[in-house]
Amino acid sequence: MFLGIDKNEFTLGDHTPFYNFYKPVENFINQMQKKTLKCYKCEAPLHYQKKRNWFGRNLLFFLPVKRYFCAKCLKDRYLLITNEKLKEYKRV
Repeated sequence: MFLGIDKNEFTLGDHTPFYNFYKPVENFINQMQKKTLKCYKCEAPLHYQKKRNWFGRNLLFFLPVKRYFCAKCLKDRYLLITNEKLKEYKRV
């Protein structure tokens, strides 16, 4: 339901003029509702993912650890997050 209008009310067989307008708006709203990754110290959004160092890549390869740079703290922050869970967050 969008703005009190049910998209099923506007379907005309195979021709759905309202759905062509509704789908991009629905995707935009869903993207705006996604969460952002935040620094656990200063609550600033993390927007730059860095590569892990040699130790993290070769010895801790089994852990889903991601390394992000916090622009406010000017430090690297490590987050334990899987790729499936990462899809729930929007990129800043």
